[in-house]
Amino acid sequence: MSAVAPITLYVNADDQILVRSASNPAAYTIPTMFQGDTVPLEFQLLYRGEQAATQLVTVPSTGYSLQVILVSTSGTTLAYQNTFTDDSSYTLKIGSIALNTAAIDTAISASTTGQITAYLQIKVTYTDGTTRTVYFQPTVTIQKTYLTASTTAVPPSETAATESWVQSTFLPRSATSGGDFKIWRGDDGLDYRVYISGGMMKIDQIT
Repeated sequence: MSAVAPITLYVNADDQILVRSASNPAAYTIPTMFQGDTVPLEFQLLYRGEQAATQLVTVPSTGYSLQVILVSTSGTTLAYQNTFTDDSSYTLKIGSIALNTAAIDTAISASTTGQITAYLQIKVTYTDGTTRTVYFQPTVTIQKTYLTASTTAVPPSETAATESWVQSTFLPRSATSGGDFKIWRGDDGLDYRVYISGGMMKIDQIT
């Protein structure tokens, strides 16, 4: 099991709805997912029994294989997973779905709200070869991520240095072998080259 809390999908296959658990048939809402994340998933297939109002019956996870797909409202595949393992009690399918796909990046970039709505389709194939979609609804929100590998943070006591501020505050230095630097537009309006020669600092006007 992942160290990150998984999203557990309990599906009432008879009614094709997500519920909170086998013992709680109340409707379940999938939390917002984020672009770039790899989301741990757990899946449990349920059906109505004699006590459907209070208890759903669990289908053994060894009795079927599983496919999960996220599709945009225009029909583009955003993410897909069909590799799952059975937990030790054989009641859950365990896996993950990666939200770092080019299709998600493209859809997020085109969104004016910074998020997209995706259809979630869940399909099972039973050991006898019968295939059935047990859930298909536009119930997943994928939010744009604002944290990337290049994201930096400035301590509260500091101020971020922009390129324009650095250029206006510090002297540019040329990368010559002599280790000189140049003063562009001194207070007299002229440019100067400052360097060390023979152990002495020298200043030449640049013409």
